[in-house]
Amino acid sequence: MTSIDSMLYRRNATLADLVDLLKRQQVTKLDAVVPAAAIDCVAGALHIAGLGGEPVLTADGVTTPPGVFHPTAVCDTGLSEKLGIPAGYLRRMREQQPALLDANINTWLSEAPQRRFLVRTLRGEDGGPGIARAFLSDSYRIVDNLDVSPGNCV
Repeated sequence: MTSIDSMLYRRNATLADLVDLLKRQQVTKLDAVVPAAAIDCVAGALHIAGLGGEPVLTADGVTTPPGVFHPTAVCDTGLSEKLGIPAGYLRRMREQQPALLDANINTWLSEAPQRRFLVRTLRGEDGGPGIARAFLSDSYRIVDNLDVSPGNCV
């Protein structure tokens, strides 16, 4: 199982394993409402301005590098729905023509640069690429599995 897989799910897990997984996700989650202009698709990964690691001091001032996130199938479904790209076509581009996928996503994002989206991510380990787990409307409320677990229900 890859580290991305281990961050998202476990097969044949016990309840204790699932709780452990959810707690690890809680620590690495980074959910942000961002304008379309802050999102760029490069080699199939979402580069999101301001969601990278530590700020960097340059001659132009202090900047935060973009965060790099590899979309899950759920995230691709959200990209498809929100940008009006047919889901089958998006999957085909991801598998066969990543440069075309980048061009399509970036073109549709540039049509409405102020449009905002809720992007749900998990940070990568050691500052590496993370996971884009969902791409939603900015009106969604952020609720996670641990927030609605039996111990937290009223």
